[in-house]
Order: sequence, then C-alpha cells, then structure tokens
Amino acid sequence: MVGSACKCEFLLAKVNSALAKLYQDQARSALKLLCSIAVSNPTTPAAIVVACMGIKICGNLVEGREEQRAVLGVLCQTEESHGWPTRTLRSNLKEVWATKASSVG
Repeated sequence: MVGSACKCEFLLAKVNSALAKLYQDQARSALKLLCSIAVSNPTTPAAIVVACMGIKICGNLVEGREEQRAVLGVLCQTEESHGWPTRTLRSNLKEVWATKASSVG
C-alpha cells in the first residue's frame, strides 16, 4: 500500500507539472496577443494599458531575449506615450529574467 501511495504522488506531481506548463504556455500566448494588439493600435491607449496589465501579471513567463526586449519596448512606449509609469516593472522583470537565465545556464 505504501508503494502505491508513492506511485500516486509521483503521478500526481507529473500531472501537476504538465498542467502548469500548459497554463504557462497559454498565458504566454495570451500575453503575445495583448502586446500585438497594443502595438498595432497605438492610438488606442486602452489597448496598451491592458497589455501592461498582462505584462504585470505574467511577464515573468516571457522567454527568449527577443521577446523580452519586445515586452520592455511595450512598457517603454507606454511610459513615453501615455505617462503610465513602468520603470519599476521593467526593473523587476529584468531581475526575474536574469535570475531565470542564470539558473538555467
């Protein structure tokens, strides 16, 4: 019975890991869509504000230097064009991304 419980815990951990990856992939896709909509509609301030909210929520999931630069660009554009402060968020994201990069490499 004890061995069976260990197998169940192991399988549950694998399922939870797979679900977490699926949710993270979906969040990354949604964030890309939000940022694309914002960048392609520069005269609609609400679009870029919503994209910034998405970045705040799941920007830590952005992978790859090119995508990270694009996210930072959206944040810079927001601050320059609309006065929405993004400096702290940009700094926090850079720190998180650097930490993730150093733990992988």
